[in-house]
Amino acid sequence: MADYLLGDVPISSAPPLSLLRPRRAGPIAPILTVTRVPRPMRPRAVRAWRHQWQDDAKRTVISLTLTPSGYLLRFPRKCDFAISADARRIDARPHRHVAPEFLEHLLADQVLPRCLAQQGELVVHAAGIALGPDIALFVGESGRGKSTLAGLFFRTGRTLLSDDCLILRPTPEAVRAVPTYPSLRLRPDSVDALFPGDAALAPLPSYSDKPRFSIPEVSRQAAAGRVAAVYFLGDADAGRTDVRIAPMARATACIRLMEQSFQLDILDREAVQRLLGLAGEVVARVPVFTLDYPRDFGRAAELVAGIERHFAGVAGDSSAA
Repeated sequence: MADYLLGDVPISSAPPLSLLRPRRAGPIAPILTVTRVPRPMRPRAVRAWRHQWQDDAKRTVISLTLTPSGYLLRFPRKCDFAISADARRIDARPHRHVAPEFLEHLLADQVLPRCLAQQGELVVHAAGIALGPDIALFVGESGRGKSTLAGLFFRTGRTLLSDDCLILRPTPEAVRAVPTYPSLRLRPDSVDALFPGDAALAPLPSYSDKPRFSIPEVSRQAAAGRVAAVYFLGDADAGRTDVRIAPMARATACIRLMEQSFQLDILDREAVQRLLGLAGEVVARVPVFTLDYPRDFGRAAELVAGIERHFAGVAGDSSAA
């Protein structure tokens, strides 16, 4: 077993998790513990699933059912994860021919965030950018352009917390954003457009058509910033020709934030009520907006400048309040 940090959450894991920051073993017990069966397993048939998540092509990508000891979370033809009822222990049971880096991806990007959510954290699909002392969040479904937008800001020298997953924590002083780990994944066309000929931005070993790139660890100062605005990204296929940022109704923003939050058991009433309370508190305390813009790399500088001007006004107003 090795010790890691998922954001600031201590993890102990038998499968290697090179994506995460190593942690020195100490008196603080891990919040999550991951074990692994020694040999690949053949998945057992399940008569009835509690819930199934599907992709845009209506293919099942994740299934969940209850077990006598907790939950079974299945990624078809890839891996089963037996999860304890309190979502603190995970037993990884990969199917045959699952590469170690893909198992790591499932744990770091899917299973661990869902277990944290089941324990009461608000874990959101979002890109986080430090703009000065404050943080802007960009929230949207896969394909809306979070990673590309994060790459645009990263190219200008802004600090990127994460392009995909952050823990949001309302505190008495402000809403804080903790990245699970620094990440930037870009499709090849985005890499060519944003970083042409940049040999320093070399892709890391990947499991998909969106290679992962190494980015600097987030400084404590950047990570301590308050979330000053949340932008919900519009449809990339809308064909918009101008940049439009508009206030969003808080009730709508609350539902959208819940939809883009990780969940393990979406039928657990207590867990859903906690999620509703946390999402409602975030949108009540942080200004929320819709962001629609042309997907045109030739206008990237205009887009970044427009967002930064808007954010500076919002962050200043929030500080004054």
